Amino acid sequence: MSESNLENIFNTTILSLSTPENSFSLPTGHPGPSEWLQKLLNTIDRKLAYFDEVLSAYLVLRIPSCDPPDEEGRPPTELITFLTLLQVGFDASYISPRQEHVDNAQESKTPRLLGPPPPGRPGAKPRVGSPLKPKPPPLIPPQTPNPTPQMEDSDRQYAVAEGIQLHTFIWGDTTPAKDARKDEFAIVWNGSDKEWMAIYRMDVTIVFLKTRVPDPLLSLTVSVTLREKPLSVTPARKPIFDLLNDREDGASTPTQPHPSTIGPPSYHDHFGDLEEVNLLDGLSSGTTFSKGADMALPTTRVASIIRRQAYWLPPLRTKPVAPIPSPTTARTSRPILRKAFRKTLRTCNGFGVRMRTIFVPYVLVPGVGDDDEERRQAGSEERSVVLCVEIENTGESSKDFEVESVKVSVSGEGATSHLICWGESLAKMQPNTVFPLRLRSMEQYNLLYSVTFLHPMDANDPIPKAGSAPPPAASGDLHRSVSIIIRGRPCDV
Repeated sequence: MSESNLENIFNTTILSLSTPENSFSLPTGHPGPSEWLQKLLNTIDRKLAYFDEVLSAYLVLRIPSCDPPDEEGRPPTELITFLTLLQVGFDASYISPRQEHVDNAQESKTPRLLGPPPPGRPGAKPRVGSPLKPKPPPLIPPQTPNPTPQMEDSDRQYAVAEGIQLHTFIWGDTTPAKDARKDEFAIVWNGSDKEWMAIYRMDVTIVFLKTRVPDPLLSLTVSVTLREKPLSVTPARKPIFDLLNDREDGASTPTQPHPSTIGPPSYHDHFGDLEEVNLLDGLSSGTTFSKGADMALPTTRVASIIRRQAYWLPPLRTKPVAPIPSPTTARTSRPILRKAFRKTLRTCNGFGVRMRTIFVPYVLVPGVGDDDEERRQAGSEERSVVLCVEIENTGESSKDFEVESVKVSVSGEGATSHLICWGESLAKMQPNTVFPLRLRSMEQYNLLYSVTFLHPMDANDPIPKAGSAPPPAASGDLHRSVSIIIRGRPCDV
């Protein structure tokens, strides 16, 4: 594929970033069905981002300068090759909602102070960096450009804004298991507009950070870079390379050479068919100078310090040697191209979470009756803590929230937590059936969880009474960390 075709496809590609209210999975088949495309086009982008949520962002590339699908519905080879060279980057940061603007009219009205004449007037010397002093052209151009990102009209003022970086990563790169992301890819043919649409899904956790501004904006910036060589094959990028393999009828990908049987390296593989020569064989025959000939030993063979100190000879004049261009200074056959798109969202707290604890000797949890008799016989060896998890809709977003599940985990061995249910869930002995919970604006739910764990007591330790503090020997063991994971989503009023 020619370089001009790649640049033409890149220059005609249009970027957009979608952040729908509810995340959805991309189609597994490639290319995806056209019916799924209507679902993407009909989504309404959200204007709010909630702290501690997992936000799904979808980068949509509109590629009009490629052929339509073939009879089997597969994309053209030049499009797949273009996608193997395309690197997608993602950056999330908190920026200030108020940007400083310079008013040119007010700046022109400010009085000028007396001082030295500006450059260009008689008697003025050219300053450092002045345009009057010619500058040499740069030898090494920037390898990867950093263009001004494209934005919607309402976000133009934040085009060059900078703030506190939250996340930055390359789509499709392998990450540790604890930082695993859900990167997905899909490609769909839009028959109405006669263009291909490549969709990249990226998930990012909106972590709460302390900033100097009270209500920061969430800035999401995606960039696409056309590299010279295909990217490495990862699980997220594998569908793209599978499409290329299908077009080439099982041929290897550009990053993988053609398989061939290579045996162990031999002597001829390293040195070829060169004849072995003994370079020290001539020392055994002695000198071979002719007796009548004069030996020519010019002074240029003597070191410069010996010429100056021992013979008082002038230093040699060497000719300037042209510098050899290094790989970093040599220009590449095709410049690296980059495009970017930025979108801003307001941030707020979706709902507030608080926890209160009460220490009790024993609690009978409704719905958990398999080992009640065994736990009663445990007596003073058992400790129970009742956690009150308060979930409140603060009303900042003016939307209702639907809590789908709440998971309470306590660190330590043998600790378990059970939800104390009510209503029909209590009658059915199924605590999890109380979900989902609908929280309207300024409403609050209090969920009670019984956390039990066994603690071996010494015979001399006193038995704690109801409402009393635990014994000093066991207080260190009862200091456990509690994690509360709430899964929910905003919903319309």
